[in-house]
Amino acid sequence: MLKKKNTEDYILLIFAILGVVIIILTVFNFAFHSHVSFFGNIDNDKLSAFSGFIGGIVGTIFSATATILVWMALKTHMNTFVKPVKSKTNADA
Repeated sequence: MLKKKNTEDYILLIFAILGVVIIILTVFNFAFHSHVSFFGNIDNDKLSAFSGFIGGIVGTIFSATATILVWMALKTHMNTFVKPVKSKTNADA
């Protein structure tokens, strides 16, 4: 059975796609403009700028995605386990 998609699902999908697209575009940009050579001599300053960009921008996007996933897991846990227990204890009283 298919469940209805929430807004959080779409936000996560957008963040994940955005992160992957930025990584791919950055690799192509650095490779085609000869800022980073993956084969041969490697310029440490240019490779440092490349990895700093990936870690700073894309890492932040993936961290936000992971935070939303944890929040969704906790919300699902609360709906699945805590609410039935509360309603059962209220019915017993």
